[in-house]
Amino acid sequence: MDDTVQVNSPQEPSKQLQQKQAPKTTKKLNWKGFGICIIIVVIIEIFAVNALKNDNNQSATANQAIDMTNWKTYSTDVATLKYPNTWIIYTDSAYIYDPKSLTKVRMNGGGTQLLPREYLSMISYSSTETAKQVVDESMKGNPAYSGVNTERKTITINGFQAEMYAESGEGSQGYDIVISNGKDLAFLTIPVSDPSSDPVINKILSTFKFTN
Repeated sequence: MDDTVQVNSPQEPSKQLQQKQAPKTTKKLNWKGFGICIIIVVIIEIFAVNALKNDNNQSATANQAIDMTNWKTYSTDVATLKYPNTWIIYTDSAYIYDPKSLTKVRMNGGGTQLLPREYLSMISYSSTETAKQVVDESMKGNPAYSGVNTERKTITINGFQAEMYAESGEGSQGYDIVISNGKDLAFLTIPVSDPSSDPVINKILSTFKFTN
């Protein structure tokens, strides 16, 4: 009888065990790179803020730089405003425009017509109605404003509450402004939806006042 006991030689560690026993490596956060990214973001924000301030300052400067020394005065029975002396009144009407801004415009009915890009008109009369009441009544049931985006908004002109909206209808152009002081009304028309976007128009409106 064979009493020999067979003893197996110890096995080599498996690859899996070797992987488990391998020293772990940890990734360190690159604080230097992270800090540089933050600095870049801050610099971009600073440039953006300064650019916005510069745009606002340029607009304000452009408005202040307008020389009003020789400006003329246009008056109605209840209101008055000033306009550049280079502008002219169209055939003794309430329509004032800059002759240098005349340009050919294609009309809806065909053909072209010389029309100014820079203009303003004003009429006025005595009334206790508010600007809002007048505009509400004029638009109510008026087919010219039916389903039309009038871009209507409430604004302030030289301290007076006003209603502003886009003109509607064939051949119409510009934006109407109705101003009220509780006893008088003034109706103005200007070529832009935002008066502050046009330094000359904005300056003219800043001279508006009721005389009664």
